[in-house]
Amino acid sequence: MSLSRHLKESLGLLAAGAAFAALAQTVSAQTADTSVPAAPTQDEAVQMSAFEVRTTAGTGYSPGNIAQALRSNSSLMDTPNQIIVVTNDLIKDIGADNTSDILAYAGVGSYYRGPTMEVRGSRIAGAYIDGAPVSLVSGVEDDEDIDTIEVIKGPVQIFYPSASLGGTVIKTSKKPLPDVTAYSVTASATNWGGTRDSFDFNGPLGQFGDGKLTYRLVGVYQGGTASPFYNVSDKHEAVWADVEWDWNNTSILVQYDVQIIDYLAGGTDFLTPTGDLYTGWNDRREEGAPANDQAKDEQHEARITITQKLSENWSARFFYAYQNFLTYGIVSYGSGSTNWNAATPPQLTYSVLLNQAYADTSNIQADVLGKYMIGGKIPAQTALGFNTLDSRGISAYWNAPSFTIPGTKAAIQSVTLPTQVPEPANPGTRSESYPENAYFMEQVDVIPTWLTLVGGFTFSKIESIADTNIAISGPYLATDLNGHDLLHRIAAIIHVTKDFMIYGTESTTFSPSSGVTYLDVPVPPVQGKSDEVGFKTSFFNGRLSSSFALYNMTLTNQTILAPYPALNIAGLNYYIPIGSTRSRGWDCSLALNPLPGWQIIAAGYDGTVEDQNGSPLSQTYDNQWDVFSRYEFGPTSALNGFAFGGGITRIGARYFNTSGIVAPGYLPPPNASGFSLFKVHEGSMVNGFVTYRFTKHWDARLSCENILDVQYPQGLQGIGLVDPADPRTFTLATTYKF
Repeated sequence: MSLSRHLKESLGLLAAGAAFAALAQTVSAQTADTSVPAAPTQDEAVQMSAFEVRTTAGTGYSPGNIAQALRSNSSLMDTPNQIIVVTNDLIKDIGADNTSDILAYAGVGSYYRGPTMEVRGSRIAGAYIDGAPVSLVSGVEDDEDIDTIEVIKGPVQIFYPSASLGGTVIKTSKKPLPDVTAYSVTASATNWGGTRDSFDFNGPLGQFGDGKLTYRLVGVYQGGTASPFYNVSDKHEAVWADVEWDWNNTSILVQYDVQIIDYLAGGTDFLTPTGDLYTGWNDRREEGAPANDQAKDEQHEARITITQKLSENWSARFFYAYQNFLTYGIVSYGSGSTNWNAATPPQLTYSVLLNQAYADTSNIQADVLGKYMIGGKIPAQTALGFNTLDSRGISAYWNAPSFTIPGTKAAIQSVTLPTQVPEPANPGTRSESYPENAYFMEQVDVIPTWLTLVGGFTFSKIESIADTNIAISGPYLATDLNGHDLLHRIAAIIHVTKDFMIYGTESTTFSPSSGVTYLDVPVPPVQGKSDEVGFKTSFFNGRLSSSFALYNMTLTNQTILAPYPALNIAGLNYYIPIGSTRSRGWDCSLALNPLPGWQIIAAGYDGTVEDQNGSPLSQTYDNQWDVFSRYEFGPTSALNGFAFGGGITRIGARYFNTSGIVAPGYLPPPNASGFSLFKVHEGSMVNGFVTYRFTKHWDARLSCENILDVQYPQGLQGIGLVDPADPRTFTLATTYKF
């Protein structure tokens, strides 16, 4: 699609948005008793609920003390965990639509570009969205509806049953803002021909009984040649619809989402025997896939949240979420071998399969939070509640004949994948997961303004069932893995001054067996323990905030997925026990406003993830550094309305297993655990942007991704499943606010 045609269509979208806004205002005027009130102040907007941050729009990069991820109404300075809050303003300036690209500037790595995350050097479970975990089957997501993302370093399984030892990511969706009327439409286009249009409407619907209704409607359409690589579609269609009813101390929020995304299931590049990204293409855009190699994800989710203020200091929340997920398509994976001895360019072996997955997930939560005084003198806070999850899915990966071709554009684009794949004897596996827990957490200011003690426990029970062949149901084919444990979290916080605190915390985690060995023997449950000490600062009324932590985390009974295709028989996954693993190191974060209009946020990590022999693990890394900044000219400047900024992020000492590479003369020797690892080529992603606000209603933005046009793996699932960094990409966007 040409840029001129897209701009014409965008003008049509702007006109439609204006008409919708006018209609909504008319309906509101007819049903409401009074005119639309003024928008709430920043503090009012973000603290409408004791259980969540309603919005961080307008707070800048440093949100102050508004994190709610740990089910407690405590400030960041009273929380004994490292937490990075990625605000709505920062998300907009980064300009990405997927989680891994956004969180690259918050100390988070990625397994592949999309919803996967790595914290403190190793992979963690998927993000929670509004308190609900992801389903058994996960694909890709669009983050247009995400207002805030909180990155919690360290274990918090006491609150979140499927959380990982290394950390947890909590997303908060955009919610209706009572007493706020706002409409915006955004249109953008890239130099590769990609287009993206979105809208965000919020406003009152009038009275319903004695309460008032507010809605929020967010949508996005992404099309054109959204990916810079040949034959790679990245089409997004999504709508998020919310309605909230507020009456006295009661709030009922109903949400419904639908997302349909076309994407490439595998990577578009591969690694060389030295751990470098293959760059032997004549053109960066030649990294690609066969023309009909595409997967489609379709996701529907409904959520209801009931919040009740029981008294001035006590609140209760009930939450229910249901998600239906479907993915399908015939795809190729470069997950076979890359033969560097056969020819130049190398010979690539691709696997072809029908990719089908289906999942239903239900989640119920209840929480009670209260503040009170012990003996009339000692402030205290209690949080208690439970989570229960029911997730069921079917995964059907039907293999077709693989193919081997030279690693060239002509060879790849000459391949046409089959349109049908015959049903195998094993048509797929059925998985079920039932994690649940009940928790209690107490926080007491033993010496007010100086010493705070935190203690709590959770009874965690997790059951997972895997039926290895849905065509032949029987006990001998099913694996029922379950277990339970009493976990704890204890911490002490010392406020040396009102602007400086130190803390220490100890936490435990638990997860049942992840699967079976190739002898069909279940691996034992994993037990985890984390010790952490650190400090936090908040100087100059929050203009300088920082945190630093030293940690030591140990996991027992660890396993890794068997390398493909050595132990993956008939499409089934098997695991290799590797004993215990240990992660230790330090990480830090910084949020700084050195001058009016200038904002800086940065994060760093340095550590190791090793097995019991002291060898690094595959798919882990030793360090990560990132910084993002923005400067906006003030109202007295001749450049008033202009802002510019950008950032850099880098992951170093990333290790990966050499399985699948045919080049015996080049591969490193096996380590103490018997695996050959190499360090993957490092690269620094540098992005930049400039914005101009023409009027209070209209602004424009020009951004550049990968300014240095470097080539390195941004995502890495396998030797032939590599997400290369996009080539230098320019995006022009304009937003109109009604």
